[in-house]
Amino acid sequence: MAIILSPIACGKDDEPPLINDDVITYRGKHYDFTKLVDDAEIEIGEPFLEPVTRRNGEIHCKLQYMYNWDTSEDYQSMDWSDYTFPFVSGRCPCPIKRRKTDSELIPVARDGQLESITLKTQPLTHTSARDFLNSCATQGLDIEWQEGDAWFNRIWTVTGPSDALMTVAKKARELFSEWRFYG
Repeated sequence: MAIILSPIACGKDDEPPLINDDVITYRGKHYDFTKLVDDAEIEIGEPFLEPVTRRNGEIHCKLQYMYNWDTSEDYQSMDWSDYTFPFVSGRCPCPIKRRKTDSELIPVARDGQLESITLKTQPLTHTSARDFLNSCATQGLDIEWQEGDAWFNRIWTVTGPSDALMTVAKKARELFSEWRFYG
């Protein structure tokens, strides 16, 4: 299979497609191309940007690939070969160059119980940091902030019941997968 991921900057990330022979799983849907014969094509529509074809036994397709401008570098490759993947099975790699982060997420535990979570960050321009703090507020946790040092502009400390902290800690692992996570 030859897949082109066509990048679109926006406020969220697509998970790269999962390939299993002639089946693509993308954005929660399965697309099975096992019955597509050689030299045939099928028009599917979004997220496919062109008709899906089979040439010389190989599926060829071009998919929209949304990426979050908050976590990506400002300048991405203009070379289509950086977004083209020959694949048989597995998850396509993410072709987006990510910004180096200036944030740390630090859980603090005592006697096996999560006691607090500290987020050190530059100003909250990252969607992930805002989403994390919104998740904390939704759980009814206490959020305090203080001025940081020369490296971090803000230091946020979240406290509350251990079970609620565990819920937001799980969310944090999703949100901050590209960020430095200690614990």
